[in-house]
Amino acid sequence: MADEKGNSVLKRVGFYATAEQIRELRRPVAASGEDAIVRYLEDGETLVATGSWDVDLVDPDIRRICQHSVCTDGVWVWPSSLAYYLGRYHTKLPDEFLRHMGSSEWKVPALDEAALEAVVDRFMLEESVDPEELDV
Repeated sequence: MADEKGNSVLKRVGFYATAEQIRELRRPVAASGEDAIVRYLEDGETLVATGSWDVDLVDPDIRRICQHSVCTDGVWVWPSSLAYYLGRYHTKLPDEFLRHMGSSEWKVPALDEAALEAVVDRFMLEESVDPEELDV
């Protein structure tokens, strides 16, 4: 997918808004290699950090699961809470994202300052534009 200038659009994963979304993706047990995936998610570069805390959408009695932030590997973006949901509820992730992580041997590629700034700029632009307006 690309925007009107031909820039690739960041791929999003794990931006859950409801408990039902998590329940639909929940597995009873961890998938093979889940620990490596959780580490990958935790090691993502921070795009946006806030002072607010996320609560467990499935069990709201569990407060402060993590500080709310958005992370990236330069191609994909995800909320910091995704590592928690994967570790606690073993949520299924898109096969495309799993292949992407595996292709880098489960290590987030290093982003230099210029690359990270470019991703931040793309993310902020995408957040300010109605996705329906993007040329896909």
